[in-house]
Amino acid sequence: MRARILPTLVCTAAVLVSPAAAGADSYFPVKGAPAPGPSKYDKVWVQQIGPSSARRVLVLVAGSQGAAGSLTLAARDIQAALGSDWQIWIEDRREVAFHDLTGFKSGDATAAKDYYLGFKYHQVHTKDVPFVRRWGLAVEMNDLQRVVRRAGARGRKVVLGGHSFGASAAISYAAWDFTGVPATRTWMGSC
Repeated sequence: MRARILPTLVCTAAVLVSPAAAGADSYFPVKGAPAPGPSKYDKVWVQQIGPSSARRVLVLVAGSQGAAGSLTLAARDIQAALGSDWQIWIEDRREVAFHDLTGFKSGDATAAKDYYLGFKYHQVHTKDVPFVRRWGLAVEMNDLQRVVRRAGARGRKVVLGGHSFGASAAISYAAWDFTGVPATRTWMGSC
């Protein structure tokens, strides 16, 4: 029994933490806001689900320990329920660049189990990347603004939501003062 449970847990974890689960329509970078540290980290990634012809985009932000993969299954169901006029974008925040996804690359659950539960993974500690301490909410909001703007290109309507920390980020975004005007004044009226 235990031999069957462990691989199942690893597969479930793969879906929850991997940035782009198999079957995603696309996974692409969005240039992030300038922030402390090397400029190679000034980007976020977006998992895109649904037709590119959609006129509405639901942008989702994952929880603090999650990534796009943590919302993929729900996002597929949401997109199917909303229909072909909707596309779902799930933001992978810039810190996902530090996740060690080596164990998932082969697609083999046993290899992933051996890698992560065998403690072979590489964990990045704050002492190794001290500039991350200075990213903060301003960096998160400005990165998210770039995703929202890109989602709204070509006149598409954008709705923002999230899970756990992502829900808090969505609420903060609505009140964030980007240029003297809260975000709600710049895009909420167009939804």
